[in-house]
Amino acid sequence: GGGGQKKSTNDGGGGDGAAEKVCSCDANYYSDDCSVFCESSETCSTNGFCSSDGVCECKDGKVGPTCACDAKECSSSSVQLRNSLCSSKGTCSNGECMCEPGYYGCNCEVFCAQSITCSGHGTCTINGLCKCDPGYIGEDCSELDIPQYCRVDDDGNVFTISGYPCLLGLDGTVGQGFDIIQGTKTTRILQLRYTKGRTFQHNLLGTFEIPDNVDCEEITVDKLV
Repeated sequence: GGGGQKKSTNDGGGGDGAAEKVCSCDANYYSDDCSVFCESSETCSTNGFCSSDGVCECKDGKVGPTCACDAKECSSSSVQLRNSLCSSKGTCSNGECMCEPGYYGCNCEVFCAQSITCSGHGTCTINGLCKCDPGYIGEDCSELDIPQYCRVDDDGNVFTISGYPCLLGLDGTVGQGFDIIQGTKTTRILQLRYTKGRTFQHNLLGTFEIPDNVDCEEITVDKLV
């Protein structure tokens, strides 16, 4: 789904002659601005279907935002028994565990507090997993993602900038605060200009920093394509 997920069309309305633009969503995209993705077999775990507003409607016996959980028997008069179904970290209601903040999973068994997990390089998702910031990978976002297509020489010595991998973004930039002087995303030799106050690290030469009194610094990167 990415770039073609919405089309702007004119509805022909508007008394002043100015047509109002509305979004006609592509398949599997919902909401006024087509920002909600829902595909029944993928989003709803094959246990439900996407409603007209892009929310999963689950089959009987299944609950949860993705219909991945088995419905629970919440009718017990004992609050303690009901809550035990949710690992004592949530409340059982209408067959579904309503978890306390920071807890996820069908039984509220997964804990993921943004303040102490994801290594400071990501955030918790609704299923209790870390969604890593750009440049970081791993279950806890503790590993630096160094793509193999960007190198400083033919020996494969990797160059990183302020902890960010040296990679070309979709907008043609590299990392943050850099300009391309010569070259493109698809050429092997790329000449870059860096702004002042940046820290650079080469895996053989070590770490060095561009002094604050230097407005910019240039480097030629030999990247694999």
